[in-house]
Amino acid sequence: GYHNFHHEFPQDYRNAIRFYQYDPTKWFIYVMYLFGQAYDLKLFDDNVIKQGQIQMKQRVIDRLASQVDWGTPDNELPLISRAVFNSLQESGYKLILVNDGVHDVTDFMSE
Repeated sequence: GYHNFHHEFPQDYRNAIRFYQYDPTKWFIYVMYLFGQAYDLKLFDDNVIKQGQIQMKQRVIDRLASQVDWGTPDNELPLISRAVFNSLQESGYKLILVNDGVHDVTDFMSE
């Protein structure tokens, strides 16, 4: 349903955005407007509505993301010095530095 639309955008006369979405109140008010029985109908800016839609989608994404194991958080990973990095490379490790994170790609180098 579109019930939350009027909570998010209380000054908008609509309860649903698209003309084809089931919203008899919107249709009634608009017909009354056409007959001069309603006036000064308020519409929220499309950009503001899009922002609200994106925020709602982001909430769904955040909820789904919270159910996925993303590995060890960056702030919990061990720190190594440049000297240790160089020493590991000299020992045969194939390391790359990406976004301040060291990745061991030794196992992938033969592929």
